[in-house]
Amino acid sequence: MKKKPIIIAVVFIVAAVCTFLILTNIKRAQREEEREKVSTLTQADCDALVAEKLPEGLEAELSNTTVIDSQEYYLYNIQRDGEELDQMLAVNSVSGEVSVYNEDEDALEDYSTFAAYDEKLDENIEWTGQYVSEGFVINIEEQDPGSFEFSATPAAGGDAKTGFAYKDNGVEAKANMDGEEITMTLKGGEPTVKGAKLDGTYRRK
Repeated sequence: MKKKPIIIAVVFIVAAVCTFLILTNIKRAQREEEREKVSTLTQADCDALVAEKLPEGLEAELSNTTVIDSQEYYLYNIQRDGEELDQMLAVNSVSGEVSVYNEDEDALEDYSTFAAYDEKLDENIEWTGQYVSEGFVINIEEQDPGSFEFSATPAAGGDAKTGFAYKDNGVEAKANMDGEEITMTLKGGEPTVKGAKLDGTYRRK
């Protein structure tokens, strides 16, 4: 007589565990989806990243997109005076890294193998560091050639706010914090920030 209640209890526990696991997986998938949305560059972002790499006289035109090693890339034909060069360029839709795309092998090559490679345009300008002003302390941690994470903490103390910035070019970047757009310009090793009440020029600490 006691077996039936025990069986019901076991079934209830199994159902509860299965429901918990299903909900956990759904939430995990939602978090991954949200993270992917936040970190994926738009076509306009990639257009700007490839354009800043090109020497004067060259233009990039979007061809299509492709997936290599589970990463999405925007592919560009490069033109000079209306004629396409033999090489294509690819921009990683997450990191913003620019590479040469080998169409025959569907593979990527280092950007330095680009026939029109200009070392001066490819210099890595160092943003990483801690910067201070009268009102805030900003910490910047570069993630890749096209973006960086940063945090802003009140100089008087308090909670830090974080953001993610995409470089328009080596010395300029745009970010979003609390729904407000922020622009950053790095000159002489000191960033000037506008937006989200962080306005000012910061000195390296």
